[in-house]
Amino acid sequence: MRDPQILARGATGAIDEAEGLDDRQMQLIARELNLAESVFLTGSRSLDACRLRIFSPSNEREFSGHASIAAGFVLARFGYLKITDTHETITLQQHVGEIELVVSGHQRGE
Repeated sequence: MRDPQILARGATGAIDEAEGLDDRQMQLIARELNLAESVFLTGSRSLDACRLRIFSPSNEREFSGHASIAAGFVLARFGYLKITDTHETITLQQHVGEIELVVSGHQRGE
């Protein structure tokens, strides 16, 4: 195990390209992962249409800051988001409406 404290820090699962999953399947996956939250990204291939669905093991959530950050990391790390400067601001859809997220191009420790 890399770090015994890692799961004590609000671990969040992130599933990209989740378009084919329905509500029931997302809830089952979140329950199986058994993390504080799991975020499912739909429309991630087009950032204009990127929507987040957030589930705890027991129910869907309206909003989550941790899940938003996890989604931004996934979008940047796996090439959906190209950071052309030091950062990019993106708009993501959640149940509460649109949120803006600033994603930095810096690695940890820089």
